[in-house]
Amino acid sequence: MGTCRYCGRSGLFLKTNRSRLCSACNRALAVAVENDKRILDDCQRLIRQSKNPDTRLSRFHDMRRVLQRMQEQYEAKGIEVISPAPSALLTEIAGWRDRIVCDRVQARVDKELDKAAKAKTTKTRGKALEAALSFFDEDDSRATEPTVVAGLHDMRTHVAALIADDSLPIYGYPRSRLMPEGSTSEPGTFRGRHYSEYVAQVEELKRQDKLVQAETLLLELVAATEAESKAQGIGVAPAYYEHLAVIYRKQGRAADEVAVLERYESQPKAPGVGPSRLAERLEKAKTLLARPA
Repeated sequence: MGTCRYCGRSGLFLKTNRSRLCSACNRALAVAVENDKRILDDCQRLIRQSKNPDTRLSRFHDMRRVLQRMQEQYEAKGIEVISPAPSALLTEIAGWRDRIVCDRVQARVDKELDKAAKAKTTKTRGKALEAALSFFDEDDSRATEPTVVAGLHDMRTHVAALIADDSLPIYGYPRSRLMPEGSTSEPGTFRGRHYSEYVAQVEELKRQDKLVQAETLLLELVAATEAESKAQGIGVAPAYYEHLAVIYRKQGRAADEVAVLERYESQPKAPGVGPSRLAERLEKAKTLLARPA
């Protein structure tokens, strides 16, 4: 006597296939599972490629809902429809949400910090900072991964300090812990693209005077070129360090300019005029830093 694992029908003359599904359920599940696979592929593609953190977060929730449903409807009944199984995929993507949340909060905070930096009045500055602070209290901004939790805490503390003290500079909140490990998929890449593909985006951000966003991106690209250098035994690309140095000089952040140029000095060098030019810039930056305020 056969019993269908999905619908539960049984009978002496009920035929089931190797998955122990009756013909009706086998046909229905084939269509449903194919549609689920299409949704999962689409969600995964947008999570990896979209530049909009809100889109990425929405697609993550869609992907998780589909996998949870597949786990309940199929895997729990012993029906294998995808490999790895839905439960294994749910475990695999568990950390994705926090990484997306980190990107989302940082992008929204950076936008408000830009507004605060350009504000003509104290009231406008305060309004932008209050908006930035409110992002941390939203349900979709809560994280569980320790690295992300610590990074978000650092960012929130900085914004709160800006609200409490008008004399503090807008720029310079801690970023070293914001992005958890795994944000760079392969040495030399950031979010699936080689660091050299971001040159136009960096130039456009600088042209629009979006220096907070430019700095955030450049720090990731510096990490990417250093990872590639370590993996392949080649010199780092100097342009990204130089872009950061220019931004820091423009913002009057002499200590940060010296730090990023010294970071470059400690790396293997690629051939060209970059090393000597940045060495000269480092000496000038040190001179500026040593001047009395």
